Amino acid sequence: MKKPATILNVNKRQFAYKNINLKTCFNFILISFLISSCISMQALFDQHAYESAIAIKIKAIQLVEKSKGGTSISTVNDEVESLSTELQILYEYETRRKNNDESVKMIELIKDPNKNLLSGFVKRWESGTSMNEDFIDQVKIQIEEGFNILIELESKKLKPSDDRVTSFISKF
Repeated sequence: MKKPATILNVNKRQFAYKNINLKTCFNFILISFLISSCISMQALFDQHAYESAIAIKIKAIQLVEKSKGGTSISTVNDEVESLSTELQILYEYETRRKNNDESVKMIELIKDPNKNLLSGFVKRWESGTSMNEDFIDQVKIQIEEGFNILIELESKKLKPSDDRVTSFISKF
């Protein structure tokens, strides 16, 4: 024989039902919070940007090496134009990625003809200003450092707040 439902039994069932809903809701909120806190405000890894930065770095260093020995820039005009175009394409690509301000800033420094990095070096070379090998080697080190920081930002081994990033950007 079944017991008749009493107010106490109904209230227990309602309480248990409400308790399950509260637990489910709490767990959902907790999991959502944990997932959102794990998501970085930094741009996600991008294989294309990473590979492009490496390729441009290699071509830039090769170009700088060709300036040694008084080589005229007119002999490498096609390479300069090609490298400039590739750098501009990378810049346009990077500006459209979210949370990517530091990578964009690094590319802006590299392509700025008024800075002492790649485009600044090309501008100096085009002007016919004499450059000795020690100067060229120092410029090459700076260009390499700029690209290395960009590449590490793209590979996410280096965080945008890292001292290397902020100090390099502030140097220029």
